[in-house]
Amino acid sequence: MPANKTEEWIEIARARMAAKGKAKPATKAGAVRALWPAIETALHNGQSLKSVRDWLEDEGVRLTYNQLTSYAGRIRRKAARMEAALPQAGESAFTPQIHDSDAQSREVGTQPSKPAFDKDDPLANVRLRETKRPTFEYNPEFTEDELI
Repeated sequence: MPANKTEEWIEIARARMAAKGKAKPATKAGAVRALWPAIETALHNGQSLKSVRDWLEDEGVRLTYNQLTSYAGRIRRKAARMEAALPQAGESAFTPQIHDSDAQSREVGTQPSKPAFDKDDPLANVRLRETKRPTFEYNPEFTEDELI
């Protein structure tokens, strides 16, 4: 293909993709994501989710109140994760997070309240539960004198 034909095809393909990108989303969640900036502004200005749901229905996006709250929660959680993932001012993106609550408590002279785990640790909840064993654990070295 000659260079000018390739460039012409690229321009036509880009124009078609831009037009398709402006079409109504195929899913309800996609419609809420596309309209989220306007929805978020309305909520910050004191509008209720019920009134926003009614407005969306007027625009052809039929949602239940529970669906809208679910979609809004997902979008907010994703935004919070994205914000937390961004490095803070003066912090490198590759700086490891070190959580040593025992060392901090030794410096202050108090007991650690609970172990600090990294937010991105998928097993943090399991490790936290292991520190709070609410079940009975048999002690083979137990004597009756320890009861009183």
